[in-house]
Order: sequence, then C-alpha cells, then structure tokens
Amino acid sequence: MKLEQAKNLLPLLQAYAEGKTIEFKFSGSGWKAMGSNETLNDEWIYEGRYRIAKEKKLRAWRPEEVPLGGWIKDKEAQFYYLILAVNNKGVRVMDVGAPHTYPLEYLLSDNFKVSTDCGKTWLPCGVEE
Repeated sequence: MKLEQAKNLLPLLQAYAEGKTIEFKFSGSGWKAMGSNETLNDEWIYEGRYRIAKEKKLRAWRPEEVPLGGWIKDKEAQFYYLILAVNNKGVRVMDVGAPHTYPLEYLLSDNFKVSTDCGKTWLPCGVEE
C-alpha cells in the first residue's frame, strides 16, 4: 500500500468503524448501501468502489409539498392532527378541539411525524435531501 492510498483509505475505515453507511459500486451500476453482514473487499478499496454515504438532512416542506389530508402525530402531547391547509405561515391542522397553525420549521422537531396512509407508516415532517 502506498502512502496516498492509505490517506484515501483512512476516512473510509474511520466511517466504517463508526457505523456510518458505506456505499459500494458494481461495474456499470449505481451506488448501493452495504448491508450490515457485508465486508469490505480489498481490491474494491483500491479501485475506489467504496464511498461514505452522504448523510441525509431534513428540510422543512415547501407549501406545495405538504401532504394535505395526511395526519401529523405529536409524540410529546400524544395528539393526532389532520392536515387541512397550508400557506406561507404554516400548516393548518385540526384536532379534537380547534384548528391550529404550525410553522413549517417547527414540524421538523423529532416530536412530529406524518402519515399519508392512515397511520400505517410514520415519517419525518419534511423532505430528506
């Protein structure tokens, strides 16, 4: 192993040791995440067929991306809200009492999840990029 190869390899091995997602590339195909039971292939390391996956960041919905008719779950307050409308001020939701408006950025908190399939699956309130 040459010094330059070692310098390129170190961040990959550090990320692997920290449990970060490592992606690999087969010839002629796109990047795919390594499974937890897969091991690094020595030859592929030197060929540059591994990389550290980019961490996805959550951003607030744009008004046109809000899933109208979906449900928002507030884990802390233990409430479920029906999404009624959206405007530049935020998302208008209805619970048992009266309608509320939440700013789009406020819904990025881990306390809030959204479902568009009547509560079968819950995802973060926003867009992962």
